[in-house]
Amino acid sequence: MPTASPRPLSEGERTLISVTAAAVGVLGLIGFVISFATVMNAAKPTFGPLAFMLPLGVDLGIAVFSALDVVLARLDMRVRWLRFIPWTLTTATVYLNIAAYADTPDGPDWFAVVAHAILPGLWVVAVEIGTHAVRKRADLASPSRRLDSIRVSRWLLSPLPTFAL
Repeated sequence: MPTASPRPLSEGERTLISVTAAAVGVLGLIGFVISFATVMNAAKPTFGPLAFMLPLGVDLGIAVFSALDVVLARLDMRVRWLRFIPWTLTTATVYLNIAAYADTPDGPDWFAVVAHAILPGLWVVAVEIGTHAVRKRADLASPSRRLDSIRVSRWLLSPLPTFAL
């Protein structure tokens, strides 16, 4: 049964999407700039003169794998576990950002800890929302495209034939 294609976007909607995408990009850039010096300074004892490569690589990895997730979602080729790569890299960059402020002699500097965790977290949320919007717009998130899961009871009662499914 053919599905109806979504209505074309109006000029105003296209402008709104462009402005929103630019704002998300600026959000990511601000997060990168703020965390860059902190992570680089933390990496100097281990990486020496190449310490700048660590925050660059981690933040570029977050952007690349986030974009790859959105592109694959649009092409209806989404790899479910791919979204965990930017999440993991974001967790790593948050840890690298807050490690210096969490272990101070006077106790954790909670303002710094929270401040350094907010922007990477917002980036992941923005990318997940963008991916969801792309999937909905391309009608890739419709229930008819998803397979029903196999009941646990079937796995327990008949594991080999269930595996063959």
